[in-house]
Amino acid sequence: MKTTVARIYRFRATHSLPDFESPWCHPHQHDYTVELVAEGGTSTDELDRLWAWGAFNDQDLNESFEPSTVENIASVLLNASPLLLSVTVWEDKQRWGRAER
Repeated sequence: MKTTVARIYRFRATHSLPDFESPWCHPHQHDYTVELVAEGGTSTDELDRLWAWGAFNDQDLNESFEPSTVENIASVLLNASPLLLSVTVWEDKQRWGRAER
């Protein structure tokens, strides 16, 4: 049997997508939700420590992610730790991206 453990984090940040049409090419904010999923046996405290490097609240995501799309943000976060099995990033209730191992 395979088990997993997960934590959800929320933050508000700004980004822009210069290669997209208006209004997305202009700086705008989202209230992001991030789900980190790890193998069972990983503690939620370990996930909290991982998220400490993800202090993106009130930041411009273009400074940390290029491009700052939800799927790229998820991919970069997933690759930051071998503990993670998947990362899902929502920028609102309709748009999200996921990266999985």
